[in-house]
Amino acid sequence: MIIPGLALLFFIGCSEPSSYVLEVTTFRTKTTTNTFVFNKLDGEVEANFTSQQPGFIERQSAVNEQGEYIVLVYWNSMDEADASMNKFMKDESVAEYASMIDGASMKMSRFQTSEMFDKKNSSFIEVMSFETKEGTEPKAFKKLNKKVGNEVTAPKEGFVQRIMGMNETGR
Repeated sequence: MIIPGLALLFFIGCSEPSSYVLEVTTFRTKTTTNTFVFNKLDGEVEANFTSQQPGFIERQSAVNEQGEYIVLVYWNSMDEADASMNKFMKDESVAEYASMIDGASMKMSRFQTSEMFDKKNSSFIEVMSFETKEGTEPKAFKKLNKKVGNEVTAPKEGFVQRIMGMNETGR
């Protein structure tokens, strides 16, 4: 899924074992939501809830011109990411924030990756999510993807970083 106006986050493969879980959540807020209040609560959720969960590494959030939000959270493991989401859904401290999200628009995916987005001064993230064609060999795809990243994407003016991850369904 490409979300225009978010930040530059490409996914590129590497041969090392995965060591992080990247959780990508996108959503819209309800039409009745006060954006200023929601953005304030987003910062509070990060500081007072998400960053306090076991396995938490880092969280970033952004919104595009169409009002679509993205939240990127790095975790040490899938179990810790699951535990945090289970707690989030029941925790009163995040209830007001969660009540402002249009639940029907919310999508979450988790990806195993061995790299972290480390360009804090970037003001644009682009997230691409896709499935390879049936029969594609993962190692060959990762090798070709890395070549494209190094030879096509990296030389572009303004390019910051490219990261690749894969979820449990091969996406």
